[in-house]
Amino acid sequence: MFSLQQNLNLKPYLKSALKYASGNIRILILVFITFLSCSEKTIRKDECLVICEIKNAVGKKYYIKELDIKDINTIDSALIREEAKPIIFKIDVPVPGLYAITDAGDGYIPIVLKNGEQIKISADGDNLQTGFQLEGSEESEVLYAYFQFNNRNLDKIQKLNTLLLTSQHRLDFSRVRDSVYVEYEIIFANQQQSVLDLVDRYPGSLAILYIINQRFGRMLPVTEADHFPYFQKIDSALMVNYPDNKHTIDHHSRVNRYAKQKKEMELGTELTKIGKIAPNITLPDPTENEHSLISLKGKVVLLYFWSSWNSLSRQMNLDLLTIYDKYHKKGFEIFAVSLDNNAEMWEDAIKIDQIKWLQVSDLKYPGSPVQKLYALEEIPTIFLLDKEGKILIKNPGLDQIINELNKLLN
Repeated sequence: MFSLQQNLNLKPYLKSALKYASGNIRILILVFITFLSCSEKTIRKDECLVICEIKNAVGKKYYIKELDIKDINTIDSALIREEAKPIIFKIDVPVPGLYAITDAGDGYIPIVLKNGEQIKISADGDNLQTGFQLEGSEESEVLYAYFQFNNRNLDKIQKLNTLLLTSQHRLDFSRVRDSVYVEYEIIFANQQQSVLDLVDRYPGSLAILYIINQRFGRMLPVTEADHFPYFQKIDSALMVNYPDNKHTIDHHSRVNRYAKQKKEMELGTELTKIGKIAPNITLPDPTENEHSLISLKGKVVLLYFWSSWNSLSRQMNLDLLTIYDKYHKKGFEIFAVSLDNNAEMWEDAIKIDQIKWLQVSDLKYPGSPVQKLYALEEIPTIFLLDKEGKILIKNPGLDQIINELNKLLN
C-alpha cells in the first residue's frame, strides 16, 4: 500500500505514462491524476486554505499577513499572472488568529483563520476593501458584514465632506455646516451602535477584537472609558472560547489594566471631593529642591495641574499672573504641578511665560502617580484650597477665583 504522500509523488510518472496510453487505460490514468490533484487540496487539521479570485489584478502581488499583538508579519505572497485565475494560500494555523489579505498599497481584507477551514474570497483589485465577498469562515463573515456596513457609512461621510467643500462660498454656509455636523453625529452614533450590537451577538469571536480596535475616521466607536462592560463581556466570552490564544490573553490584560486604573481613578475622585483635605504632593522643582503641598498650610492655595505642551495651560499661565501679583502678598500661593516628561520644555515654558509661583514635576507623564492621586482627566485642572488645605472648588473660572480670594484674604 502506498501512503498519500507516496501517491502524490506518482503524478509525474502517471503524466508520462499518459502520453503512451490509449483507450480505457488512458481514462483510468486521467481519473487517478484527477484524484491525486484533489488530494493535494486536502486540508490538514492545523492548516487553512484561502482561495482568492481577484479581478483587475493581473501583474499585481498580494500578501497574506498575520496581525500579531504588536506587529504585522508577512506569511506568504502570490503574483496574479492571469485574469480569472485564483491564487491559493495554504497556511499553517496551529491556533486561530487574525490575518489580512493585502495588496502593495493600502487595500486589505481582514479575516480570521482557524485550522481546517477553507475560505473563498472574491475581490476587485481596483478597490480591494469595498469590492470583496467572502464565505467559508463564520468568524471572517462577521468581519465581512461589519466592513460592508462600515463602507456604507464611510461613503456617507465622503458625500458630506464633498458637500462641505462645495458649499464654502454659499451665503447659507453656516446652516449647511451645522446640518452636516448633525449628520456626522448621527452616522457616528449609528456606527457605534453597530459595534455594540456585534459585541452582544458575538462576544466570544476573535473577529470582535479586530472590530473594537478599528477607528471610524479619527475616532474609536467604542472605548473602555465609555463602554467598559462590553469589554468585560468580550473578555469573559473569549476566556471560555480561546483561553490560551495570544489575542485573548492580550485583551484580558488590557481589561485588567483598565479595571485597576478605573479603581484608582474612583479612589482619586473620592479623595478630591469638595470639602476633603487635598492629598499631599511632594515633588522637585527645576533645581531639584523638593516642595510639599502640605507645607503651604495657612495660605490660600491654587493647586494647578498643567503642561508645557498644552495650549490651554499656557494661556492659563498668562491669566494667573495678574491674580498672583495682586494676592500673593496677602497670603495666596500657586502650587503648580507640571505633567511633562521633558525637563527642557518644562523649564523653557516657565521662562517664556514668566512664571513666579512654585513649580514642581516628576517628569513622568503619562503615568505620573499624581494623575491617579487626583483622578486627572484633563489639563489644565485646578483646585482652590482654603488655609487648612481643604478643597473649596474644582476648576473654578478666573472670576470665581478672584471672588473667593476677596472673601478669604480681605
